[in-house]
Parts: sequence; C-alpha cells; structure tokens
Amino acid sequence: MFLRKFYYIYFFIILTLLTSCSTAPKELPKDLEEKTQEFTLDQIKTWIFSGRIGVKTPEKNVAANFDWTQKNHYFNISMSGPLGAGSIKMKGTPKNATVTDSNDKVHKTNNINSEFTKITGYTVPISNIFYWIKGQAAPGRVHKVNYSKTNKTKTIHQDGWTVKYQNFTYIKNKDLYLPEKVTISNKNVLIKIFIKNWKV
Repeated sequence: MFLRKFYYIYFFIILTLLTSCSTAPKELPKDLEEKTQEFTLDQIKTWIFSGRIGVKTPEKNVAANFDWTQKNHYFNISMSGPLGAGSIKMKGTPKNATVTDSNDKVHKTNNINSEFTKITGYTVPISNIFYWIKGQAAPGRVHKVNYSKTNKTKTIHQDGWTVKYQNFTYIKNKDLYLPEKVTISNKNVLIKIFIKNWKV
C-alpha cells in the first residue's frame, strides 16, 4: 500500500516538472540577444532616407537638410543649408569618394572625414556615421555599446565620441527598429541627426 502511494506521488512530481518545463517561456541569454542584434544590424547594407543634421560648436550652430542613399559600401549623400554653405554632395566609399562643394568644384579624396572638415569647417565623423546611424558600432576599432531593456542600442562610445539614441521607428519588412533621433558628441562638437522615411 505504501509502495503504491509512493509511485503515485513520484508520478505526480515527474508530470508536474514536465508540464512546467514545456510551458515556461524560453528566453535567450542577454549577451546572445545582443549578438543577434549586432548581426541583424550588420545585414542592413542598403537604405534610403532623408532627414536633418545640426552641428553645434562653441562658435557656431548650423543645420542642413540631407538625403542619403546607401548601397553596400557605396554612398550618395546630398546636403543643403548653412552647414554645406549652400549645398554639398558626397559620393563613393569612405576611402574613395568625391565631394562636390557649393561652387560645383569636385574634390577627390581617400578620407571623407578630413575632406568634409576642409570644405565645411566642421568635424563630422562621416565614416563612423555609416554604422552609428543604424545603431551599430563601426567595426575594427575599440568600442562600448549599451543596450536598453528592449534590446535597442542605447549608447555607443567609440573614437572619443559618445552616440546616444532617443527615438526609433519600426521597419516592418525587416522586423527591426532603426533610429529616428541620434545625438553624437565629443568635448567640442554636438551633432544631432533627425531621420525620417527609412527605406531598407
């Protein structure tokens, strides 16, 4: 009699454990979720969007509208407004690009960052923004990325810059969120980027 009761109790315990294991939600470890997010963002290599960029230094505060088309490593960026002293167009890759200034003079460069600074007078890390704009650290260099509780990029610290993300928009066809408002700063420069009409 005692043995029969023992089997009943043992069977009940096993059944309860199996039921709880089958119904418990399966959550990925946090570090695995973050690596999955990084991989997903890395697959976004083509996009089109428009927006507005503002650059503030101790001396000046300027802004410009822009349109950005990206196809793998090739970019086509047009800016219009005081930041570009009228207009500025950039085409190519970060290491092989042309920059057309407001006087329609074409400048060839293998360093898009330095050429942009030379023409506009403002320090804007264009080559890093290719990645930061998605919420991803630029590859191959030391960085620190912090994520929110919902696994969206919160901040990136890289190359002396701090990148902060305020707003995101949901991209239905890719099932992911991409930034709408990004703030990039160092000791001397504050850059604000507002993005609309993401198409990926």
